[in-house]
Amino acid sequence: MSSAHEEESGFTSPTDATAGPLAWAVLAGLTLFLAASALSFWPYTVDDAFISLRYAQNLVEHGELAWNLGEHVEGISNPLWTLWSALGLLAHAPIVLWLKGSGLLAGVALVPLTYLLSRRVGLSVAVGLGAAAIVATNASLAIWSVAGLETASFALLLTLFVLRMESELKERAAGGSPLPLSALLFFLCWA
Repeated sequence: MSSAHEEESGFTSPTDATAGPLAWAVLAGLTLFLAASALSFWPYTVDDAFISLRYAQNLVEHGELAWNLGEHVEGISNPLWTLWSALGLLAHAPIVLWLKGSGLLAGVALVPLTYLLSRRVGLSVAVGLGAAAIVATNASLAIWSVAGLETASFALLLTLFVLRMESELKERAAGGSPLPLSALLFFLCWA
């Protein structure tokens, strides 16, 4: 049952599966705020992104995941992002735009996913929106979403891992034996 305050404000109770139109409008506004904030940092590209790009370029052009051909030294800490970079190169995408755009999409996706996670664990709409607001107004997330590195994609994978794990735990408690996709997401966080 929702309280009178929640009904007046357009928010629904934590047990209601849907939020009111005001809640969705606030969530959309928060998502747009993060996108606008990140875009204000668009000119910034961290130089370390070009380390991953060099490895990706050598992988695409020569089949070697190496900084210098023939020298196999671990020089990247983000193999999945480097492979993503290689995919962009294979697709002949403007590579810096590919990386910055991917980071922006990952960062922006964190706002509604944070809200969704909050609701899934039983928090109220207002608390879920508060959590989403913390994510949306985080300047570090805005900057690093478009800096060319994997920061936002890591946060996205970690959030998806937690969402999936929460679902799997509920399925298991209900007697099901879900496929542990959360394990794959957890692995991808560290790849």
